[in-house]
This record gives sequence, C-alpha cells and structure tokens, in this order.
Amino acid sequence: MGANKTFLGLIASGLLIYLSYQATPKLPPLCLVLEDHFDTLNLQTWNREIDLGGFGYASSHLSTSSAYRMA
Repeated sequence: MGANKTFLGLIASGLLIYLSYQATPKLPPLCLVLEDHFDTLNLQTWNREIDLGGFGYASSHLSTSSAYRMA
C-alpha cells in the first residue's frame, strides 16, 4: 500500500512539474549586450591587475602585470 502512494506521489509530482514548465512564458530572443574576446588585451578598456591576496578563504592568489600567461 505504501509503494502505491509513493508511486502516485511521483507521478503527481512529475505531472505538476511538467504543467508548470509548459505554463512558463517563453522569452523572446535576447540581444547581446557585451562581447569581448581576450585573444589580445585591449589596454584602452582593460588593465592587468597586480595582486597577492586570498579573499578571506585562506587560499593564495597571485596575479602579475606580465603578459606571459595571457593566452
């Protein structure tokens, strides 16, 4: 008897999820706001960050002004 209730509950949950998904309004196609490819670093827009920190997570983070690892 308990297995039947579990099965019916799963079927009802699946049906509810499906119907809710179908009732969700679809978004129109969205337009691109910003696209930037970092093949090269445009220093007019971006800058290299020089930092040695861990952001409070007890981890080490190092960034330099070197272009060595830009690719």
